[in-house]
Amino acid sequence: MPLKDILENHFSISVSIDNDANCFALGERWFGVGKEFENFVGLTLGTGLGGGIIQHGNLLDDANCGSGEFGMLPYKDQILEYYCSGSFFQNIYQIDGKEMYQRAKSGDPNALAAYEQLGYHIAQTLQIVMYTVDPEMIVLGGSVAAAHPYFEKSMWHHLKQFAYPKSVERLQVRFSELHNSGILGAAAIALRAL
Repeated sequence: MPLKDILENHFSISVSIDNDANCFALGERWFGVGKEFENFVGLTLGTGLGGGIIQHGNLLDDANCGSGEFGMLPYKDQILEYYCSGSFFQNIYQIDGKEMYQRAKSGDPNALAAYEQLGYHIAQTLQIVMYTVDPEMIVLGGSVAAAHPYFEKSMWHHLKQFAYPKSVERLQVRFSELHNSGILGAAAIALRAL
């Protein structure tokens, strides 16, 4: 759907459009933990898995706004998003992500083990990002990323299986500290267009 054209014609103003993961990455670049990095990837771990790529300080321009769609890559018997997003808990354990988070907070050993499994899948995703983009930093955001105390140790343990150990030593993985990266990124896209 040509949404940009529709909005511009209806409101008689200039409109900029991008996807939520790209807006997240740009929001982190302008206002968040990405301010100090020229080359990084932003991954949104929520109901799905999206990605935005920042190269030389700018959002990667591409043909169809599709760069960084790591969640759609084939993985195991599904796609990465199936195992590496909030739907992981529903897909594998038939438990809502919010409920699993509450169980982990209360110390439930099964929930903590589920988060360890999630950490493994996130590590596989980070390795794919490193093999394809080789960023200085990866920032994780979204509702699942907020639960990082429960999966971060497992994530780093499995990330060490990467074929190039020095790259892992140099890589920084950060967690978004902003509550509205996507909205701020959308504003940055509009500002950039001006």
